[in-house]
Amino acid sequence: MPLSHEARSKKGSTMNRNAETAGNVSAGAIEAFIRIAHRVARHGRYHPYFLASDLGLIVTLGLTATAGNLWGTTDWWRLAAPLIVFHLIGYPLYLKLKLKVVKTPARSFLQDTLLFILPSYLLAILALGVPMRTATDYLALCLPVTLAFHRIGCLVGGCCYGRPSIHGISYDPDLVAATRTPWRRFDPGPAPAERVFPLQLTDAAVNVAIAAVLYTLAHSNPPMVPLLPLYLAAYSAARLIMEPFRGHRHRPLYRHVSEAQLTAFLVTTLSALWIGLALALLQKLNGWGLFLLDHSRRACVNCVAGGSTPEI
Repeated sequence: MPLSHEARSKKGSTMNRNAETAGNVSAGAIEAFIRIAHRVARHGRYHPYFLASDLGLIVTLGLTATAGNLWGTTDWWRLAAPLIVFHLIGYPLYLKLKLKVVKTPARSFLQDTLLFILPSYLLAILALGVPMRTATDYLALCLPVTLAFHRIGCLVGGCCYGRPSIHGISYDPDLVAATRTPWRRFDPGPAPAERVFPLQLTDAAVNVAIAAVLYTLAHSNPPMVPLLPLYLAAYSAARLIMEPFRGHRHRPLYRHVSEAQLTAFLVTTLSALWIGLALALLQKLNGWGLFLLDHSRRACVNCVAGGSTPEI
């Protein structure tokens, strides 16, 4: 029996109230997590953003052994050592230089990846004798895991949040504060004056999902597609979609287009070209392989028929 208008309205109101209650519960759980993160980090006398960053390093180092086993790399330290040096020394130095040159203390993942992470880390890992393909694939496995932890750090630190939302989270202004140590600094900017959508969790979830796909592809040796451009293209495309929902940013806008969107478009385009060229080269090499195999077979057949030794 069809519901009356009054019954449908009552059912819709009930569903809205349930959704609102669920949203408030989720927001309250996230806010409690932020407060706990600050209390835990204070026992270590450093900011929870740094705690999340350091946990990301530990997890990534643990995954190094997994990657080594997948690809038969026994000298896994060649993959891990540059990562440790980069995290503890290289990136903080880069941020100090960035602050002096462009006068901004903010981290910008895509720009920092292009300008510093890719060239410096790949040079270091290649200097230790790691093949280029292994180096780039390994970096592709590290980046999404590391960034997922950094986005959790952004969540608890109070930066990179989304637009205002009545079902969003509320930040305690006392917890959103700049922190400086002799070697590291965190500058979240002012605390939002209203509830905001926790976009950092969406960003972290995207990176976890991409990491899961990449680790699945990494089980073939070598992976059928170069993993680094695949990650950069996937995350940059996701960033293009997420960026309009961002409520906090350090970088400027150019006619309603953010600097991050411009960088993401550039990275997506270059990564797609990289993947296309790699697949075209692989197809060409496979074609040459089939040609040589067919030539060898014909030579063997002719030699058997003539009773001579094949010359290949």
